[in-house]
Amino acid sequence: MKRTTFIAAMLCLLGAGLSCTHDEPNNSDTGTGQRVVEWQDSTLSGDAVMGEKMIFKVGGGMSVERSEGTRASTDVNGIAKFTVNDLVTIGLTRGVTDETKNYKVTATSQTSADPEVWTSSLAYNGSASDAFFWKSTGESVNIRAWSYGDGSTTSSDPDNQTYTLSEDQSASYGELLYSKATPFDYEHYSGGIPIQFCHQMTRLVISLTHIKPGDLDISEIYIGDGSETPIPTTAKFHKPTSGDIGTWDNIGSEKGQITPKTEAANSCYSAVLIPTTYEVADKKFVIIKTSDSRTYCYIPNENLTLVAGTQYNYTISVKDLKEVSTLTIGDIADYTYDGTAKTPTPIVKDGTKTLVKDTDYELSYSNNINAGTATVTVTGKGGYYSGTQSKTFTINRCPTTLTFAASSETVDYIWNQTKYNLTKSPNDATVEFTSSNTALVGVDASTGALKGGTAFINSGTATITVTATGNYIGSATYTINTTNYVGFSCTKTAQSIALPKGKYLLQCWGASGGGETDQSIGSHRGLGGYSYGNYSITGTGTTTLFVFVGGKGQFSTSTNADGGWNGGGSTLVRSGSNGSSGGGMTHISTTNNPSTPVISASSTWNPSGTLIVAGGGGGTDDGTSQWAGTLGGSNDGSGGYGGGESGGEPRSEGAFLSGKAGTQSSGYKQGIGEPVPGTNHDAGGGGGGWWGGKWGGVQNSSGGGGGSGYIGGVSTPKETIAGNSSFPAPGGGNETGHAGDGYARISWVSN
Repeated sequence: MKRTTFIAAMLCLLGAGLSCTHDEPNNSDTGTGQRVVEWQDSTLSGDAVMGEKMIFKVGGGMSVERSEGTRASTDVNGIAKFTVNDLVTIGLTRGVTDETKNYKVTATSQTSADPEVWTSSLAYNGSASDAFFWKSTGESVNIRAWSYGDGSTTSSDPDNQTYTLSEDQSASYGELLYSKATPFDYEHYSGGIPIQFCHQMTRLVISLTHIKPGDLDISEIYIGDGSETPIPTTAKFHKPTSGDIGTWDNIGSEKGQITPKTEAANSCYSAVLIPTTYEVADKKFVIIKTSDSRTYCYIPNENLTLVAGTQYNYTISVKDLKEVSTLTIGDIADYTYDGTAKTPTPIVKDGTKTLVKDTDYELSYSNNINAGTATVTVTGKGGYYSGTQSKTFTINRCPTTLTFAASSETVDYIWNQTKYNLTKSPNDATVEFTSSNTALVGVDASTGALKGGTAFINSGTATITVTATGNYIGSATYTINTTNYVGFSCTKTAQSIALPKGKYLLQCWGASGGGETDQSIGSHRGLGGYSYGNYSITGTGTTTLFVFVGGKGQFSTSTNADGGWNGGGSTLVRSGSNGSSGGGMTHISTTNNPSTPVISASSTWNPSGTLIVAGGGGGTDDGTSQWAGTLGGSNDGSGGYGGGESGGEPRSEGAFLSGKAGTQSSGYKQGIGEPVPGTNHDAGGGGGGWWGGKWGGVQNSSGGGGGSGYIGGVSTPKETIAGNSSFPAPGGGNETGHAGDGYARISWVSN
């Protein structure tokens, strides 16, 4: 019988009645970052009981025949023989006398009749003459025997002794054969003494195949990893009593990993272990590393109970990991932005099999907070799958409510002004502003501030649209209706505007002086004048003009009254009397040069850069009768009108006071009306203008002279008109003289 046939028969026949199990594939990455390959179709089977029947031959010498069973060595074929120098110890008990003798194997050979039968010669102390048998035919004895094999010189009885397993079995292994005490008598066994050796260890045989062509180039293989699945290496043995197999207990603290013996072609490995239950469920049990840094890990699904005298065979097919790119990732429903990270768990399938997150694969995410396209990446793990595959999903923009305080507004041409209020919900929504007519009305995209368009044009409409951006969605509109001009009221501050290239019409209305009852209609105040003219801007960029709108004069009783803003002459009246200050001029300049209400005679004004001036009217005292609405009555002083090339002269007690009005070259001062000096007067201050008017010079009941106009900085058509004549009113139509605060307007004419 051939050895392979014999072994196969033993695995089948002697293993009868033993069950075989099939473990589902189970694998794990070692955590080293190396590529992991998969083990599949792993089979664990408990096979033949490793019994040894040895016949001691007696006579001229002593020998042992071994003809069946397998040896608990690391030889994968379990060759049925002793090796030279193996020590066999035989114990003989006669009554109460016990003696042992050690025999060393001197030679081993196959018998010619059966190649599976090996004969080993034994020698005692180097001599084969001592057969160690009894000669009394009536005597019965108990014989026991043991052997550690593997060239061991140890002869002590292993019963109740601590046994230490060899961890590196690629060089040497641990074996324990034991035959329990059995009675024999010479009469029945005169031809030889049969002794039944039974293996007290358990044995693993690991066979690897590779699905891909070529052999596996193994660099390292071991059973247990010394930490996660430490293999016991020491235990105490107790001889068999009722059966052929002894027991093991008191497993020591020494635990490690076993390096098995490598068989031919690097495809089969075997190791001898202590029989016990190995707690290896869901843990790495067999680890093999290849020279190209791949790692194979076999992880049983349950604990393994390995029985003495039994061989366990692993047959393992190895293949590379399956690429994650071949898997199917299920669709992911849309999300809506809410500021939190979105972490969907899609269904991942390998064919019809649904894989398990964190076992078969891991998930990672990118761009998964803000609205837009987010990505989930599936990365293989667990020794089954390698590589990655990504799946995108959508985070929709969050709806938002945007509301303007009003739907529309009609305004004069606006410049650098915000004309509306916007409410956002949620209030952290980001928005962007646009204008439908940027030539008419511009808008700052981020703040929404309205500003002048690219040029002054005729009246029109621009729609301002606010649109939610980024993570939000929604919009609202606001309508701006504009004229083709910019109007300026009295703010008592310098105002400015930056104008692009083009021709513009400049218009100014001077302020009126103070009246007898604080600007009541028909009072004797001097009214403001009117001036207009064209102004052209050339070149690129913009030119800034400064606008100064005069303030009306003030009425006072027994106290001082400051002049109207921008040059009106102030007044100080005596106790029990009345008086009014002069009105301020309105002018437009290329420099920031406002005048001031005059209290001190030392006040001055710099006319540099002035383009156009409308003079202010003079103040009155407490006159009660009206004269033509402009010059005052016959009883008390009336203020002179402003504007024109020369302002109007004031009156006192019905008489004109000549030489008190401002002209193109004379008056009180340029830009400033004369204040009423001292406190012992009933009189009005002079109006502001290109040249300011003077006070009447009469202590009681005199008005102030009007300030003159100026059009020297503008082009035709141009004109300066006095306050006693008719001219256009700021609000439409015409007026004779301008009452109240002054006004200014800049209108677009052409490009």
